[in-house]
Amino acid sequence: MYRFEHKEYLILLVVTVIPLLLGLLYFFKIRKWKKALADAHLVPEIMPYFSVVKLTVKWLFRLGAFVLLVLALANLQTGSRLKEEKRSGADLMLCLDVSNSMLAQDLLPNRLTFAKYSIERLLQQLKGDRVGLVIFAGDAYLQLPITNDYGASRMFLRSVETGIVPVQGTNLSAALQKAYESFGQDIGKNKAIILISDGEDHEQGAIEKAKEIAEKGIMINTIGIGSEQGVPIPVFENGKAVGYKKDAYGQTVVTKLNPRILKEIAAAGNGVYVQATQQSMGLELVLRKIDELEKKNLGTQAYYDFESQYHWFLGGALALMLLDMFLTDRKFMWLKKWYEKTLF
Repeated sequence: MYRFEHKEYLILLVVTVIPLLLGLLYFFKIRKWKKALADAHLVPEIMPYFSVVKLTVKWLFRLGAFVLLVLALANLQTGSRLKEEKRSGADLMLCLDVSNSMLAQDLLPNRLTFAKYSIERLLQQLKGDRVGLVIFAGDAYLQLPITNDYGASRMFLRSVETGIVPVQGTNLSAALQKAYESFGQDIGKNKAIILISDGEDHEQGAIEKAKEIAEKGIMINTIGIGSEQGVPIPVFENGKAVGYKKDAYGQTVVTKLNPRILKEIAAAGNGVYVQATQQSMGLELVLRKIDELEKKNLGTQAYYDFESQYHWFLGGALALMLLDMFLTDRKFMWLKKWYEKTLF
């Protein structure tokens, strides 16, 4: 079994068509030029050292070296043996606030983008855990069912923007309920919710909902995004900031982090509360808390142990470049003399 680790580099092989066509054009011009210079039987006498064959060989060396370098970059990998690995982990449901207040820029570039970058780093640290994603504002939606495919998780995460939920506001209770439902019927002590929000809850019942979910054995951790001092919410048109959001009275709306409700939700859910800073979102502390959970046996996973073969292509490319370097474009006169001596 084989695969290319970086298949995107194989598109560079299309570039080989250009030197191939240029080479053919060059040799066609040489042939035309030789005909114009003298009769075919006189050319070797006029240009005794000129070798079309060696020029062709040098050109093929360079073209071959380029192809081998591209294949080395793409890194051919072969699956030499099948391995089995026992997997265990927790089920994590991320609840990400996508209300308009997440566009505030007290965390750069803004609260939502900062949270997405941090979640991507979290996905790089997970080993065996399954993860799902709920997005919420005035209502909550399941963006990604729980999975161990971290590549798909990153793809779905990158598509998240404010406005993706049609109902604006911040309904923490709806987010917790949707996360709980997304675990399905398989309820156990290996499940946790990570709620990421600025805490500006416009509805009621989030703390009661957290207690209800915690009674099912599900841990709830919260992460506060933003500053308690408050900042305005920028308004964008065609990707450019055109001002700040205003209320019905024409006053600039200021969004503030509400840590109190997030702390109470975490306490009710037997989890921890962390306030994000520009340096860290605090996911490390949350992960340490989640490590306390009883991990679930996720079965045995069979996979091929792939070995990289790029060094063979790299070595071949270097060998062709060295040959091209030491091979001149002049005829081997000693070979010609030996040939004539032997023949005659």
